[in-house]
Amino acid sequence: MTKIGLVTNLESQYNRRHGIEAVETVVNGASDILHERLATMDRLPGVLAGFSAAGVDVLVVNGGDGTVQGVLTELLEARP
Repeated sequence: MTKIGLVTNLESQYNRRHGIEAVETVVNGASDILHERLATMDRLPGVLAGFSAAGVDVLVVNGGDGTVQGVLTELLEARP
């Protein structure tokens, strides 16, 4: 089974405007999805390291340009 790691930036403009209820509805009860909600991006390195340790196969980013940039930078620099 493919394990999915989902990072949600609670501070992204879209998520602040529209909320994440629809995402939560899909994720709740899905045993193959690890969902981490970030109120601040300083938790990102630990979250990605945790996903790696948990054997995540697919990384999904729910946020804006800054969130994607932060995730890609962390993946390239730290290689969790």
